[in-house]
Amino acid sequence: MDWLLCPAKGAWSTGIFELPPDFRWPHNARAAVGKATHRYAENRLMGMSPDDALMNVADQTVGTDPETWLPFTEAWDRAVRPSLGQPRAVEQRMEFQMGGHTITAVLDVVDQSSMIRDLKTAQRLPNTTASARESLQAPMYVAGWHATTGEWSTFGLDYLVAHKAGVEHTMIPVPVSQADIMRVTKQLDYAATLAQRPESIVPNPQTKYGCSTCAFLSLCHTKFGTLITEDSPAEPVAVL
Repeated sequence: MDWLLCPAKGAWSTGIFELPPDFRWPHNARAAVGKATHRYAENRLMGMSPDDALMNVADQTVGTDPETWLPFTEAWDRAVRPSLGQPRAVEQRMEFQMGGHTITAVLDVVDQSSMIRDLKTAQRLPNTTASARESLQAPMYVAGWHATTGEWSTFGLDYLVAHKAGVEHTMIPVPVSQADIMRVTKQLDYAATLAQRPESIVPNPQTKYGCSTCAFLSLCHTKFGTLITEDSPAEPVAVL
């Protein structure tokens, strides 16, 4: 997925660009909350009680304040879990072909109605139209489920968003057409071509995800020079 979001990120994360010996993955507080919430949801769907699921998450996220993720796990139990019914699949690993490319993916959960549901935690809800139009994940997962089971599914994003009043749940359906699957297949072709020609790889600072929270920002700054990004267009991103 990194290749499709930003070629340089894909190159750093897969070893096409060599990481320096002193590279350390930076701590990302928001990512830690998302990881804890996903772990809790997986535990619960695998049959753990709420208390056991919480204890397991606490053991796996030492160093992260539980108060940062407890509101999200409570919201998941309250709003997401009842909407899933009896899931058809939980943490389903898939390996499939898209346009000759081997893709490996893991689905969070496929609900009782055969909708693929993917859990997200955020500080604000994204633009729903853009999410549907630009999604890379939804076409991949729908194509993968079809290749694995022979069935066409639907896809939805379960957003748990933090507000002052608490964490709220919004489910965003993402329509997937054959045109969407072809769009992502062409992007995979492009990424594969870049992987074979590392000298042509450059960062994509205009990605909507921005460079400012990327683990490889300082490496790109050193390799490519100052980056002007969409999430901070008025000035270069500071590299500390």
